[in-house]
Amino acid sequence: MLYIFENSEHIVITAKIYSIKLCVWAICYNQETGIFLMGSIGFNGNDLRQVRRQSSLQPCKKGQDMNEYFQEEQLHETGEISLARGEFSTAADAYRSILKKDPHDFMALRGLLLAAVHLKDMDELVAEDKKRFAYNPELIDEAVEGASEEDKKYFKEFGKIYADKKRLYDLNHDIDSLLEDKKKIDNTISYNNIERDEYYVEGKYGIRRHPKYAFVVLFFATAMEVFTGIFFLTAFEHTEEPLTLYLGWGAIIIGAICLGYNFRFIYPKVKKIKEFDRQTKELEAESSWAAEKLNGLESDADKLRDDLKRAICEFAEKDKKIVKEKKTSE
Repeated sequence: MLYIFENSEHIVITAKIYSIKLCVWAICYNQETGIFLMGSIGFNGNDLRQVRRQSSLQPCKKGQDMNEYFQEEQLHETGEISLARGEFSTAADAYRSILKKDPHDFMALRGLLLAAVHLKDMDELVAEDKKRFAYNPELIDEAVEGASEEDKKYFKEFGKIYADKKRLYDLNHDIDSLLEDKKKIDNTISYNNIERDEYYVEGKYGIRRHPKYAFVVLFFATAMEVFTGIFFLTAFEHTEEPLTLYLGWGAIIIGAICLGYNFRFIYPKVKKIKEFDRQTKELEAESSWAAEKLNGLESDADKLRDDLKRAICEFAEKDKKIVKEKKTSE
């Protein structure tokens, strides 16, 4: 749609309305300075006499014709709208289209950075979201390489911030993995201790004791019965009394029964508890190593997080200042 109108200061020779956004693109000629201006004019359907008060016109770039200007501004709008909607791939494509014609366009490179890390605007950089993290180092490198010498430091600082954020993300991931491993180890130790208690021998009055005590008692009882049996059998050779023969063999049989019971039922429990103790000792060593490793990782993460917070706050302030300067100087 085309409008031609004039007021005391400007003659508007062309105005174009885009459907993406309710605004008027206009080229104005300032009669006092002799400078052509291009830019967007907020338009809400009011009388065109209000257009001058709503305008924010900027000088056209040297050597740039009207169509190129409109195309570039429309791509900037597409990038901004796509970022706001979270359509980061679309935003990156729009900014790359701008950079094909102007490789050093600061706002396009800045938009490329935002798309690379899935930020809708720089305010989200300060509001850290631990659950969501995106990082495309290729896009960031592309922005750094495309920046002019005066802007390169800005983009390198942003790249370092996100390299550190990636390192912090990896540290947190390692911490979470190690915590999960330590939890599994501690759970295994607890389960082993429960299983170990099942092999205890219940004695008189319901008191549960380690089976090694029962094993030692039965071992000595077996030895006593065997020695007693040998004693009576030796006595039988001298006295030939049938009673000593019966007592001798009876003691040996009782000793054999005690020995069999001891090694059939008691010794396996002693052996199993010994195996549990060996496993628990190894697991406790692993748990201790994991705890020490966790302390180191958490210390590194806390230090890096504090450094990042400070760097992000400083960069956010610097970003506002630079963007304001860039828009003013256009």
